[in-house]
Amino acid sequence: MDTNPAISVACICYNFEKYIEECIQSLLNQSLKPFEIIICDDCSKDNSWEIISGYAEKYPDLIRAYRHVENIGQVKNGTFAQKKIRGEFMVSMDGDDRWHPRKLELEMQALRDNPEAKIAYSNVQVIDEDGYPLKVWKNGASGDLFYRIFYRQVFSTTGNVFRNELMHKSVYECLIDRDENVKIMQDLDFRYRAASRFKIVCTGETLVYYRQHGGGIHNCSAEELDRDNLIIYKKILPIVSKREGPEAQDMRVEVERRIGIIESQLKYELTYHVPYAELCRKALGFEGKDILEVGGSLPKAYVFAQLKARSWSCVESPEYALFNKDQPNFSLNKNKGSNMPNISECTETGFKDTKLPQGQYNLFYANIEDLPEEHFSRYDLVFSIAAFEHIHKFPQALDKMYMALKPGGKLFAMFSPIWSAHNGHRLPDIRDKYGKLFNYSDSPIPAWGHLIMRPADLCQYLYRFTDKETADLMVYHVYNSPQINRFFTEDYMRFFRQSRFKIIKMEDTFFCKTQDKTQAILEGLYPGRSRFTNNGMQVILERPMEDPGDMAEVIYLNQQGEDLFEREKTEAAFEMFNKAIQLHPGYAPAHNNLAVMLWHADKISQALTHFKKALEIDPNNRDAVINSARCLESISEIEAAKDICTTYLKDNQVDGEVAQILSGLGG
Repeated sequence: MDTNPAISVACICYNFEKYIEECIQSLLNQSLKPFEIIICDDCSKDNSWEIISGYAEKYPDLIRAYRHVENIGQVKNGTFAQKKIRGEFMVSMDGDDRWHPRKLELEMQALRDNPEAKIAYSNVQVIDEDGYPLKVWKNGASGDLFYRIFYRQVFSTTGNVFRNELMHKSVYECLIDRDENVKIMQDLDFRYRAASRFKIVCTGETLVYYRQHGGGIHNCSAEELDRDNLIIYKKILPIVSKREGPEAQDMRVEVERRIGIIESQLKYELTYHVPYAELCRKALGFEGKDILEVGGSLPKAYVFAQLKARSWSCVESPEYALFNKDQPNFSLNKNKGSNMPNISECTETGFKDTKLPQGQYNLFYANIEDLPEEHFSRYDLVFSIAAFEHIHKFPQALDKMYMALKPGGKLFAMFSPIWSAHNGHRLPDIRDKYGKLFNYSDSPIPAWGHLIMRPADLCQYLYRFTDKETADLMVYHVYNSPQINRFFTEDYMRFFRQSRFKIIKMEDTFFCKTQDKTQAILEGLYPGRSRFTNNGMQVILERPMEDPGDMAEVIYLNQQGEDLFEREKTEAAFEMFNKAIQLHPGYAPAHNNLAVMLWHADKISQALTHFKKALEIDPNNRDAVINSARCLESISEIEAAKDICTTYLKDNQVDGEVAQILSGLGG
C-alpha cells in the first residue's frame, strides 16, 4: 500500500455557516494530508458559501468547491460530491462535523495493518450544536460486520453505526449508485451493501466528532424513517438469503418480521405500537379475546383485521390530553396510535356501560382508576403501552385492571419508569425566545441530572443554554408537571408484588449504563434505590382463577402493621401481620415483615421460616432477600446468606445494595 496515499474527502453542506469553518479547518489540520477536499454546497441560504469559497481561493490546489444553483437535496448532493473524487481512497462527511487531527493517519494505518479490510472507521464523540460532548460510541468491532450492522452491535455503547469511514475506491466503485428512493438513511443503505461484500476494521480511537442538532436524522418523523427502512430491508432480504448458516437463517427471519411490522406501521399510521403489540401477540395472543387497552386507543381496523380481537375497549385519560393542549410554549407531536380527537371538542367523558358483542369497539375518555363495576370480570387481556408512567394513582389503577380481568386473564404492559431513568425529565417541545428548540431528544439536561440536581441547581445549570423564563419553565416541567408520576423502578416492582396479581414476568428493558461514580451518587441520594440503568419495563401479570380473599384488606393490614412497628408498638404490629397472613397466606411482604419482628425478638428459627416462605412466594422480593441475608449473617450462616444473594442477583444484576452485601459476605 502506498506510503503517501491519495485520499479524497467529499464534504456536503447546507446552511452550516456556524460549523463549516470548523469542519474545513479540521481537514486542513490532518497529520496525513488529504489529496483533495471536495465541498459541495446545496444552495445554502446563509453565509456557508462565502466561507467555503474563501477557503477554496486560499487553497486552490487542495480544495475544489461547487455550489448548486438550486437545492437538490442531501442524497443527490452527496452523490454529486462523490463522483468528483479522484483519489485512491475516499471519505464522506457532513459540513457540521469535525475530525481529530490524526483521523486519516490512524485509519490508513489500520488498513495497512489489516490488508484484508477495505474500510476503516473510528469511535465517535457525539457533540451538541455548541460542541459540548454528549456521549461516545466506542469499542467498535472489526471483520465481517454485516450482521452487527443489522442488529446494531457495531459499538458496545450504542446501537448506532459508524460514520465518516475511510474506504478504498474499489468499495465506492462497486456501490456508487445510490437509491434515491431512500430519502434519509442512504448512508445506512450504503453501509449494509458495503458490509455484505467487504471486511471492515476499527482503529479503536475516538477520532470523529458527530454533531447532533435540529434538522438531523434523529429529528425526522417516524414515518419517514419507516419508509426508508422498508426499502432497505427489502434490499437486504435477497443478500442475506444467499448466505448460509444459522446466523443467516435467523437474520432472514428477523428481516421478514421487521418488514411485516413496518408495513403495518405505515398502513395504520402507527410507530412503536406495532412491535410491542407483536410481543404481546406472541406471548399471550389477541385472537378471539375481549381486550381492555389502558392509556391508548389503537385503530379499529388494526385491532380487528391484524390482531383479530373479538372486542376492543380503550381507556384514554382526558387529563393527559388536556395537559398537552393547554401548556404554553409546548408543541407536542401528533399522538399516532391514538384515536382520541381534539379533547376540547369532546363533550362526553367517563365510562358508560356497553355490551361487548363480537367486533365491538369502545373508546372511553376516563381514568382507569375510575373503572366502574360494570366492567369487572369482562376482559381476557389488559394491554398497555407507554402508559403506566403517566398514572398517578397507580396502586388503585392496578387493582381496577385486576378487577377488569376474567379469572385467569392476563395483563401485558410495556412502559418506562421515566423518573429513575437517564432521561427522566421527559421534556416536550419548548422553544425559547431566541427560537432554540428543546425537547426529549435534544435536551440540555445531562443524564440523571434531574435526580442529581435540585430545582435551584438545575435552574442555574440551564441558564448556560437559554433565557431565564425558558429555564424556569423547563424546571417546572421536570419537577412539577403532572404529565408523569415520578415513581422509581423499585416503586413499580413493589406495586406489582403487593397487588393481587400473580407475576408471570417482570423484566427491565432499554438500558443506559451508569458510570460507577454516577451510580454511587444516585444510591447515596436515594437510599434503597439502585435500578437507574433501565428506561423500560415489560410485565406480564395474571389474575388467578381463584382470588386470594380481600386483597385490599390484606394490603391495609400489612401497612398498618408497618406503621405500628415504626412506632414501636410491636404487639399490635405482630397481630396485624398475622391477620394479613391468615387472610392471604401467599402475601410475601407480610411474611417478610413478620420475620423481621421475630428476628428482632431473637426468635431466629421462626424468623427464618417466614423469610423462606416470603422468598418461595416471590424470589425477587428485595426486602426479604436483604433481611434474610442479614439475619443469616448474624448467626454465621454465611454460605446460606450468599446463596440467597447470588440467586437474587441472577435476575437483578444491577441491584447495587444486594451486590454490596454479597461482596461483604465474601461472594
